[in-house]
Amino acid sequence: MDMMIYWDGPTILDNGRVQVIVVGYNHKMRLLLDTIIGKIMHFEVKADRFDVIKETSSQRKRSLLSITLKMFYFMVRSHRDVKKEK
Repeated sequence: MDMMIYWDGPTILDNGRVQVIVVGYNHKMRLLLDTIIGKIMHFEVKADRFDVIKETSSQRKRSLLSITLKMFYFMVRSHRDVKKEK
């Protein structure tokens, strides 16, 4: 039996609604969609997992900021060096 299912995770829309797109061909697609909707509806946030995810997110933001500042510094320095050469 051929089976192709594509699941990219739920998308939270601007109006606060959740969009779930499941693409594929299989007689169990309805069961898959029901399972996904059930998991979303009964989702519980565990405090310890939330703290870990929150810290990881904060570390990524700090890393991104650091990289952005380094790139900006490099661009300014490169521009200054080019002006000196003229």
